[in-house]
Amino acid sequence: MRNLGRFIRRIYRICGAYSQKAIKNYDLSTSEMEALRIITYHESISQQGLADHISIDKAAVTRLAASLENKGYIYRGSDCKDKRVKRLYATESGNEIKSEVRATEQEFYEWLFSEVDEGDMEIFTKVMEMAFEKARAGKNDGFSELQDCAGR
Repeated sequence: MRNLGRFIRRIYRICGAYSQKAIKNYDLSTSEMEALRIITYHESISQQGLADHISIDKAAVTRLAASLENKGYIYRGSDCKDKRVKRLYATESGNEIKSEVRATEQEFYEWLFSEVDEGDMEIFTKVMEMAFEKARAGKNDGFSELQDCAGR
């Protein structure tokens, strides 16, 4: 089982390296692209929400947001319920980049699995869906099942 996690991380990093070709013309760092990906996924997100998502402090999120805003990929606006909260929204340019990166990632994964037979791919997809659902449920409940393991 140890090797599985290592392979998933390595494939993810290699996909990221491949996806860099999609953003090379946009003058975006990897962290800016990750922030933009999260913002576009959520349609809008608070700066604190983004900080929580990518596990960085609010000052780093403020710098990331300022850089993305200066490049024209996002804009900041007030939350409709609490005017003190700043929300981040993607601009049309930001959404175009998301689409281009997604297409590039899709191209990579289609290439990666092109030689896997259809039956094996169905099984693999089902296993990955189950793993994702378990991971999401764990995240939603604060990883309570893992709390005993965290103190190792």
